[in-house]
Amino acid sequence: MNATPNPEVAADKARERYPKGNGQFEALTFDTAFPEAARAFAEKTVAQAREAYDRSTVT
Repeated sequence: MNATPNPEVAADKARERYPKGNGQFEALTFDTAFPEAARAFAEKTVAQAREAYDRSTVT
C-alpha cells in the first residue's frame, strides 16, 4: 500500500512533539552583545558584496 505523505500533518506532529525546540536559544537573542569589530567586519563585507553585485549587473 502506498501512503501519500501530507506535509501539513507531518508539521503538526512535529510541533506537538517538539513545541519549544528553539526555546533554549531565545535568551541569547535579546541581550547578546555583538562585538564592534564583528559589526564593522559584517558591514564591510556587505558593502563589498553590494559593490560586486553592482559591477556584475552593469552591461
